[in-house]
Amino acid sequence: MTTMPDAPVAPRPVLSGFAFALAAIALVMVLVNYVAGPFAPQQQVAISLGELAAEIGKSAVRDVFGVRQPAPEAPPWDLDRILRVAIMGIAGLAVVLGAGALIRHENRRLAVAATALGSTAILLQVLATTLAMILGALIICALLAALSEVFSFDFFG
Repeated sequence: MTTMPDAPVAPRPVLSGFAFALAAIALVMVLVNYVAGPFAPQQQVAISLGELAAEIGKSAVRDVFGVRQPAPEAPPWDLDRILRVAIMGIAGLAVVLGAGALIRHENRRLAVAATALGSTAILLQVLATTLAMILGALIICALLAALSEVFSFDFFG
């Protein structure tokens, strides 16, 4: 009698399990970051907008008189910035480990779920940041429009 060759045994889902756990942690961190955050102390919006308007005015005066603009300063690392970088790193690691699990032929469903969850965490972080940037730009445009009415200068043509 002939015996059947042993079927290849799928490796234990070590990478995919770890990737899924990291992806779930990253997704929860994104949600907590945007629901409960910001965690670092923040200035009031009116103060920030007033400082922005004053800085725009100073920059315009320096430009008119030909004075050099000051060198840009790197933003400080606060808790919110560290969290954003950590979330992206954890989610990216989850995607890479999920892809590695697929290459190792681990449990396909778990590896795909880990990759999808990690990608979702990255996408949610990017979309939330993009939305915040768009809203910030709209607020700055509204501030410039209000300043143009005060100083009788048309910023928008």
